[in-house]
Amino acid sequence: MRLIGLTKPQSDVLFQLYKDPTLTQRDLCRINDVTEATLSVLITGLERKQLIKRQASQDDTRKKLLVLTSSAKKLEPVVLRIKTEMYEALIRGFTAEELRFIAVALKEMAVNLS
Repeated sequence: MRLIGLTKPQSDVLFQLYKDPTLTQRDLCRINDVTEATLSVLITGLERKQLIKRQASQDDTRKKLLVLTSSAKKLEPVVLRIKTEMYEALIRGFTAEELRFIAVALKEMAVNLS
C-alpha cells in the first residue's frame, strides 16, 4: 500500500467503502474495530489525499456522509488487487478445512475478548 501512498488502516477504510459506500463513520469504527478518534484521523488523512470527502446528509444535516472521490474510484482496482494478493499470501499452504477451523477459532476468540 505504501507504493500507492496509503497506510494499511487507510486502505482498510477505502476497502470497506468500496464494498459498501453507504457505510457511516460508526459502521466503519465497528467493522475496523477502531475508536471514533482513530477513524477521524484516518478520514482526515484520506481527505488530505483527496480520496474521500465528508458531505452533509440530505436527510439529517447533523450527519456527515463519506463520499469516495474520482481519485479513490480510480485506485479501486489497485487496492482490491493488493488486498487480494495479501489475502492469498496469508492463506497459502492451508487446506480449506484448516481455514474453516481458523475462522471458527478466531470468532470464538473475538467473542471472548468482548
